[in-house]
This record gives sequence, structure tokens and C-alpha cells, in this order.
Amino acid sequence: MSSHFMIWNAQGIANTTTQGTFKNMIDMYSILFAAVLEPQTDPQPSFFNRRFGLQFRCSNTNGKIWIFSHRDWQVEVIDDSEQVLHVRVSAAIFPFSIYLSVVYAKCSREGRYDLWNKLRDISLATDGAPWLVGGDFNIFLLEEERQGSTTDRHGEMMDFADAVADCQLLDPGFDGPPFTWTRSGLWERLDRVFLGEHWTTVHLDEEWAPIPFGWERYYDDPEMLQFHKRSTVHLISLPRDFNKFKSIHMYDIVVKNRNEFEVRDT
Repeated sequence: MSSHFMIWNAQGIANTTTQGTFKNMIDMYSILFAAVLEPQTDPQPSFFNRRFGLQFRCSNTNGKIWIFSHRDWQVEVIDDSEQVLHVRVSAAIFPFSIYLSVVYAKCSREGRYDLWNKLRDISLATDGAPWLVGGDFNIFLLEEERQGSTTDRHGEMMDFADAVADCQLLDPGFDGPPFTWTRSGLWERLDRVFLGEHWTTVHLDEEWAPIPFGWERYYDDPEMLQFHKRSTVHLISLPRDFNKFKSIHMYDIVVKNRNEFEVRDT
């Protein structure tokens, strides 16, 4: 999908420099959903709405997770706790609601026990629905995700790995530097994103994204979804099985909807 999501550990968003950096990222990457971790200030919805161009939607119970989104998106808080803010997101460009759990984990192993159990509970509640989990987990999964220390953290890593397995979460990989946090010669990958297993089994239906852009169902095929826009010769063909969705399909949608998407050469 063309929608862009961002989760950023700002470590304080009250100063103008950090606000400017955040606004630049929103503009540069066409962000429509943004979560801020560790804002270290009180929410000021009217100010931040103007500053960032996104609507402040909610914060978690201890104020360490904030969520912003595009003004036309609906964000509903489903579960609010100290280490995770779980929301349901609905927008016209989505064929279905999606669930997002934004994480800001505690630093101690014992403190994260509640987080792992909360994610297990959320996993059961969202079973069968598209689910994205991301944020700062304050622990890494693999030894190669750390550099500059030999402290034994195997038990903490296993806690994390067990929670990921129990929730049937998938790591989609990443682009960029291998580490997300550093201090005094220690480098670790603490921030990451997971997808719920059911992302791989999502099937497209009549509510798929071209519909809001003026496209109509064109031909009934058990394997494909086809859409046609009146007064044009354009036709979009998509696989019903999301597992078979490829970049060429997204390219087709974007190029034939240039007024709704920003098309860039890469």
C-alpha cells in the first residue's frame, strides 16, 4: 500500500530542532501515520497539529507513546497500557481496518514481562486481522544485533523470542544501519517492526483501494480483481490472494492514479 507509517523514538519533542526534524521526515516520506516514543512533554494537540500537519489522536496511559495520523483517518484506541498502545486504524484507502501496536518497552527484564503477556493477549484478540507491531523493545533478538558488550542477556533474548513466536509475528526485515541505539561504544538493535502472520493470508475483495479513487469492478474472475475507470482505457488487474501481490501491481495503481499519489523516479 502507498500509505507510509513511522515510529520514532524522539527522546524529547519539546524543542524546536527535534520538531523540525520530525516535520521534515513527515514531509520527505509522505507520512500518514506517526507514533512518537518518549516525547518527554505534555500533549498540546492544537499546537502539534499545526506544527506537524497531522492530527494528534491519542497517547498511552503514562504519556510515553503518542499517535498522529492524517485528518481523514480514524484511529480508535483498543488497549492502552504502560508499554504498548494498541489501536485500530480505518481509512478509505484500506479495504479493511488494520491493527497497530506501538511499543515502548521498559529497560529491565522483569519490567518487560507485562509487555510480553500484553502482546499475547492482543494477539488472541486480533486473531485473523492484519496486525502490525513496532517500536522500541529495549532488547534484541540475536547476538549479532549487539556490538561492544559480552554481557549475558540470553534469558532476556529468549523472553522476547518466545513472545514473538507465541504471537506468530513475522520480521519483514529492514533497510539501513544494523543498529538503532548506541552509547559509549555499545551498539544495539532495539527498535523494529513485526507483522502479524495473517498479513500473508489477506485476500483482496471488492473494497480494495482503487474503489475510492473512482474505479469500478470490471470483470468477475475467481483469481483476479479487475477495475476500470469510466471515460478512460485504463484497466487495473490485481490478484485476489495478497500473497501473490507484487510491486508491479502497486506500480500499476500508482501510475494510473497520479493525482492521488506522488510518483517518484528511483
